[in-house]
Amino acid sequence: MDPIELTRKIRMALAPCSLGAWPTPLDTRPDLESASRTEVSLKREDRSSPRYGGNKVRGLEFLLAGLPAGTVCVTIGAVGSTHCLATAVHARHLGHRTVLAQFPQPETATSRALAAASVDRADFVARSRSHAGFPLALWRAWRTAGRLGRPRWIPGGGAAPAAVIGHLLAGLELADQLPAPPDAIVLPVGSGGTAAGLALAMAVLGWPTTVFAVRVAPALIANVWRVRRLSRGAVTLLTHHGIPIPDPPSRTPVVLDGLGAGYGHPTPAGEAARELAARHGVTLDPTYGAKAFAALRALPTGFRRVVFWVDDADLAVDMRGAGPPLLFVHGFPFDHTMWKHQLAGLTRWRRIAPDLRGAGASSAPASGYSMRRYADDLAAVLDGVGVEQAVVCGLSLGGYVLFELLRRHPDRVRAAIFCDTKAEPDSDEAKRGRDDLAAVAQRHGQTAVADRLVPNLLAPQTLENQPDVVRHVREMIQRMSLSGMVGALRALRERPDSRPTLPTVGVPTLVLGGEDDRISPPSVMEAIAAAIPGARYERVPAAGHLAPLEQPLAATRILGEFLEGL
Repeated sequence: MDPIELTRKIRMALAPCSLGAWPTPLDTRPDLESASRTEVSLKREDRSSPRYGGNKVRGLEFLLAGLPAGTVCVTIGAVGSTHCLATAVHARHLGHRTVLAQFPQPETATSRALAAASVDRADFVARSRSHAGFPLALWRAWRTAGRLGRPRWIPGGGAAPAAVIGHLLAGLELADQLPAPPDAIVLPVGSGGTAAGLALAMAVLGWPTTVFAVRVAPALIANVWRVRRLSRGAVTLLTHHGIPIPDPPSRTPVVLDGLGAGYGHPTPAGEAARELAARHGVTLDPTYGAKAFAALRALPTGFRRVVFWVDDADLAVDMRGAGPPLLFVHGFPFDHTMWKHQLAGLTRWRRIAPDLRGAGASSAPASGYSMRRYADDLAAVLDGVGVEQAVVCGLSLGGYVLFELLRRHPDRVRAAIFCDTKAEPDSDEAKRGRDDLAAVAQRHGQTAVADRLVPNLLAPQTLENQPDVVRHVREMIQRMSLSGMVGALRALRERPDSRPTLPTVGVPTLVLGGEDDRISPPSVMEAIAAAIPGARYERVPAAGHLAPLEQPLAATRILGEFLEGL
């Protein structure tokens, strides 16, 4: 059965919506052979979508297809569920609302970031404090969905026959990406949909490849019987649409145990594998990918050529509205939610707000942090969403990245907005301060960093009168990954001098700063504006280093006036 023709028939018959960029890349990685004891290729499902990637996008293309206006998608998962976040992100893109019911899991930097991102993207989140209380959370979620519109159930984890077909298509992509069948495919298994789809793909291709599914959820959920049931359901669905495919029992995945103490609990083997992968530039989360990667070194003899399924997301991007594109770049150590008022208020623009690597819900590699890399990431985001040129608005670190974007990708910037930033590089004293803060982060964690930074970040009026803003800033700092925090500090420390760039800026430019900013005071911002031809300077009263968050009405008004004049 020709895989290209089969893919065409499936897409014609089931009419999935378009959420991802297919095929996802397959990276051959000889550098990982010593680390994994196998010849490894990486199937980059993490690059499936610039909005929010990962393997869940495959299934959501089928689960969200054809939903009527007014639909409210209801789904479940742990507080750090990538499925919940992916559903909220992609349902919003299609114009639907999302309600989540979530149960607790062990807290890690990754789960905190995913939990916060889910609250930001979903319309309502009901969370239980214990597994016993989860039925009540689900009842609250369903009742709320009914008030918001027409509820539509999306199975937890995307574990449904229609979603399995999306993963079948992922497996079929390998026929055009590999010169010969691999000995094995290794992936984590939670709800089972991806494993079921890949097993079907191997049957369709007639490959002798063994699918090793590393169990990261309790056996009641992640088991071979559930995978078989999902596989049979997908075969039945395709047959109903006139597309018969084989489903031989010999293609049932081999389930390996990688759970450890429980769902969401990092394991020693998984953490060792995560650190090992990170040294080779591969980012894995502790709940899924790290545990599966650890299994590579434990495969039976004879399985040399292996495809590892990278199913974590890469960069998370919040996109809203239509119109001329406007790209927001957050500061350190924050995430895209610092722009929440501008994302809500500048409705005449297509707002694009990524979490930089290591921040928010984006992946957090152990290395690879620099202004050049941040700028290239932004160019890749614009490529992914089909934008040639955007107005770019960067605050603090985001301003440094904007300078680098103007140097490396000047054709991508229609206009520039510099908020609370600097053009000069770090002094020797400032570099020592970066090193000291990195040591604090590594020794005492994100809360200690927040304790040190918050008093200097915000204006006195904000600290005294806006407890919600203070809490929001602390939460952003506390959910940033340690690797992202330390990596960003090194990038800040080594950033180039942007003063020679100022007179070369040839696009309309707004320079905006807080009146009480002690990090980038008005004199610094005025100097930037004076050195950029035709730049406009605006000072925001009663604001510190986070003017758009501290004084959102004034900052959004200034931004809106500048944008209207373009």
